[in-house]
This record gives sequence, C-alpha cells and structure tokens, in this order.
Amino acid sequence: MNKQLSGLGLLSLLVLAGCGSGSETSKETTPPVADAIDHLASQAQPAVASGGFPVLERPVALSAVSVPDARVVDDATWDETAVRKVLQVFAWGGQPTDQQITLWANMSPRAAIDEILTFAPTNPKLSPAGEANVLGNGDGSLKSLGAYWSGSSSPFPVRRRYEFVFDYWRAPHAIMLQAAQTRGLNPVRYRIGAWEVSYHMVANTNATIAWKQAGTMYDAIQTALTAGRPYAEVMAEAATSAAITRQYQTYDNRIKNGSFQGNEDFAREFHQLFFGVLGTSQAVDTQGDYHESVTVKNTARMLTDITLPVWDDTTVRFGTQNHNTGALEILHQNVAGASARDKIFALAKMEIVHPDSLANLPIMIAQGLADDTLAKNDTATEAKKAELRQIWAKLADKPNGLLLFLRTYAISQQFHSAARVKYWTPLDHHMMAGNGQTLSQKEALIALYEPTWVNGVRNRDEYVVFNPTNNVFGHTTGVDASQNADVFRAFYNRAVNEYNGNARYGSYSDQAGVSGRKDWASVAPRNKAGAYDVKSTAEWLWQRFIADGLKNFGTEERQQVYALLGGGTNAVAGANLDQLGAQTVSLATSDSRQHDAANLRMNMAIGFILATPYAMVQQGR
Repeated sequence: MNKQLSGLGLLSLLVLAGCGSGSETSKETTPPVADAIDHLASQAQPAVASGGFPVLERPVALSAVSVPDARVVDDATWDETAVRKVLQVFAWGGQPTDQQITLWANMSPRAAIDEILTFAPTNPKLSPAGEANVLGNGDGSLKSLGAYWSGSSSPFPVRRRYEFVFDYWRAPHAIMLQAAQTRGLNPVRYRIGAWEVSYHMVANTNATIAWKQAGTMYDAIQTALTAGRPYAEVMAEAATSAAITRQYQTYDNRIKNGSFQGNEDFAREFHQLFFGVLGTSQAVDTQGDYHESVTVKNTARMLTDITLPVWDDTTVRFGTQNHNTGALEILHQNVAGASARDKIFALAKMEIVHPDSLANLPIMIAQGLADDTLAKNDTATEAKKAELRQIWAKLADKPNGLLLFLRTYAISQQFHSAARVKYWTPLDHHMMAGNGQTLSQKEALIALYEPTWVNGVRNRDEYVVFNPTNNVFGHTTGVDASQNADVFRAFYNRAVNEYNGNARYGSYSDQAGVSGRKDWASVAPRNKAGAYDVKSTAEWLWQRFIADGLKNFGTEERQQVYALLGGGTNAVAGANLDQLGAQTVSLATSDSRQHDAANLRMNMAIGFILATPYAMVQQGR
C-alpha cells in the first residue's frame, strides 16, 4: 500500500495557494432578509416544564424569524457545494444521500437550513435510519445511548459493547464519536456538543473530573438545546454541573462567619470563558478595578455551599447554610436567589445581554466553529464581526437562540464568502473522513473506520474529547493543527495507511467479528452509459470529501486520482488525462476479485485525497 501511494508525499507539499484568492459574485444584489426577528415576541409562549424552564413544542423555523441586515446567499450561490460546506462545518458531513443534498440545493436556503440544522435526537434526512434501531427508547443522551449500546439488546457486535458502558474510562468520548458516525441519529448534536465541551465550556478529565461527570455535563447541554431553552440557561446548566464543580473545586467554597473561604477561579472563568465578559471594555467595569474587586469577588461568594456527595457523583447539591443567601451586586446589578444554582441562573440571564457578551460571544461561536479569519482586526474583518453581533443581539436571550444564530449564519453571504477560512481540527478531519467513507450503518456499527480513535492506533492519545490539550482554554484548534508537523503526520499516516488498511483492500474479515465487502457502487453515480468512468468518479469523490466545487481539483490532483482509480498505480508524467478519465472502474462487477480490486482503488484514491492540504481546510467559496 505504501509503495502504491508513495506519490502522496509530493502533493502533500503543495501550498494552498488558491485559499485566499477569488471573489464572490452573484447575478443580482441580494436584499436584506425580510421578517425581523422581533416577531419572536409575538410567537406563542412556550410550554413550561418542571423547574420553570420553557420547552418549545416546536422549534421556531428560521424562515419565520430572520434577522435584519443579515444578507442571505442568493439561489445561484446556494448550490450543492454550498450545502456540502454547511454539512462539513456543522455536521462533520453527516450521512445524507446525494439525492438529499440535491434536494436541499434546490430549496430556498432558509427552508433547507431548517431541515439540516436541528438539535433533535434524530434527523432522518441528514442521517437516514439503517437496518437497526440505534436510538433505542432513550432521548439520544450519551447516558441513554450507552445503556442501550452496552446492553443485551444492543445493535452493536458483542465484542464492542463494553466500549459504551457510560461509567467506564473514556466511554462518553467513545459514545459521542460513535454516534456522530452512526446512521439513524443526528450528527449536528454531536458536532456542536463536541465544540461546547472542548472549546467553549470546557470539561477536562485531566483536572480530576470523572468521565461520567463530563458525559453528564454534555448531556445537560444537549438536553437544554433540544428543549429550545435560551442559551443563557444552556450555559447555566453547564455551570451547575458536577464536572464544573469538580474541575474548579467550587465544592470547597463556603461562607463562614460572614467571610468567604475558597477560590475565585470559576468566579472569573464563568464570565470570561462562558460569556466572553472580560470586564475591560466598559468604563464602569474598569473604574476602580470594579470587575475584579466587585464582580469577581461577589461571584465567588455566589458560588458557595455546593457539594458533591461522592467525588465522582453526577448530582450536585446546592445548600443554604454556608451560602451567601442575600442578594449580591454583580455586573452592577443585584443577583438574588436562595442557593448558588438559583443565583447562577439569574446571573446568566443578565450576563447574556451584557455589552461584553453581546460583542464577544457571537465571535467566539462563529470563529470556533467556522471562521478562523475572525481572529483578525482589519477593517473587513471588523465589518464581518459587526454583522454577527447584529444577528446575535436579536437572538441572545431568546428561546432557540443558538440554533437560530447558527441557521442564520450558515446561509449568510459571510459564511459562503471566499474570505472565510476554517482549518480543521484533528477531530474534524477524522470525523468527516469517516462519515464520507462509511457507506452503511453496518460499517459504522463494526467501527470500520474506528471513529473513537481520532488519530489512529499509532497516535491514539493525541486527541480525546473531554481531555483538552490546553486545559480549560480548550483543545487543539484547527490553526494549531495547521502549524504542527506531528498533527500533519498523523493526518497523513491515517489517510494513506489506516483508513485503507481497515477497509481490507476492498473487503474485510473479522472486523468486530463481522466480515464483508466495500460497495462503492451503492453510492457512486453512474454515467449515461451506466458505467463508472474514472473522470466522473474522481470528481464525485473530490466533491464528497473536499466540497470545493472542484476548484482545487487541478491537473496534478487529477493525474494521481485518475491513475489510482484506473490502474491502482501512481501518476505518470505526461499521461493523457482524457484517456485516463475515459477508463472505467469495475464497481458493479459480479466477479469478487475484480470487485475487491475496484473498491481498493476507490480506497486508494480517497487516501490520496484525504492526504492533500485541501482536506485540512475549508474556504467559504
């Protein structure tokens, strides 16, 4: 395999020269989106669940509530490439059929995005159900999936079930990544959830947190998002979790004889990391060092009488005996509540509309998920930030606020602009590669592409969800990865060795006790003659994994992919592309040896594509 793919090294040295060039054009000027989101106020009030938190009976559709001055892409720009870019960013590509992608491309952007981005446990259009019921009777939480997948009625092979026992070491990591590659669920939940716990509201199992505590925090975030609760409440749920209590040791905080005893760590990070409130941009916060001397110190007094019955317990108790029961001045407002939990929820509601949070949180979200260029401070970037802030200001404290923000952003001209660039993290690259190569639910259930080993068995400890490299400040970013030779080496080795090795050269045996054959004929498109010609198949593969509208599928790339598909060999200098492209790939043959050989060539071509620089970054257009 290494000999056959030795030509990968040359192309992997290519510079992504086209990444910053080009311009976005449209046939006509797109008007601002109609229907101001102020109409949210006139929507029917949501039902109220136990605890007084609103639960939306039906998520509000973006087509019904949109944002002034957010410019939506025109129909010409909203094509299959645009849809695939959205899928890569928000669902690690998902598992939709090509036919479904075409349907979304032919819909209006706002109608399509309502179907693509949801926080429901399942999304049949994004991840069609397979032969087995993978949800069980649960709610899609990691805990419920773990109980079902590790039990006697599990759809998984017996030898894999132990991986999903929720209380076991790394089980929440394994359950989440497996779910993201398993048909019949909703990969958006797991992609957004992974960002929340790895980059935003970080839970680190290296900071004495039990794995089940990290998984329970993740579930609390997802449950709140699925219920359509305002984003402030989503963050408050995370802040009151056992994982955060353990990580910041707020269980040691108490009021004794009127004095505070404990630490101020989470009192500071609650504002900074969760809400983006630094206390440095407003004169009232900097005067007299108000933020540190009043807001942070009183937040610490708020975070008192919080206990864990046992160190690894997932249930937190909020008492009053050693708590500052009176109201506390925080952010120039009085925060009242009988317990720390009550005050945290009250403060979160205030903080989400603080000027710092309104300015910083939407940038944190958009930059973290989709656009590394937002780190810049030039005039053009500041204009992009201003638009994001305008969108967020209308949504920050509303039910379904995060979901509506993501939907609005995902169909904006800003998102689909050549000026947007996102470098993939090791997790992004691996999950998209796995989703693109996994052709059936069966392949996911037997872990043909090892979703839980992000960098493969040779690099298994480099990237683990709930185990961030930068502690509370988050995991390895895409920018970090792009500048790290070891990460590139892991990408490269995984692409050219392990993905293809796991596919067993077109067939596989004893994969978690299961044998079978790859069947690219089940998804690859035929030409008008009913055959799989090399040119069409190569372009389809490039678009499936790179999603750039073939923009970067140049002569050198075509020569190598055509050569691998047509003959299983490296490209030869001066080869005729037309002749190479006219060859056929025998994917539909009934001869088992020819079938395996054809599918092996597909795997080899994919390995090459995944090892190119273009598989490690996305440009908006």
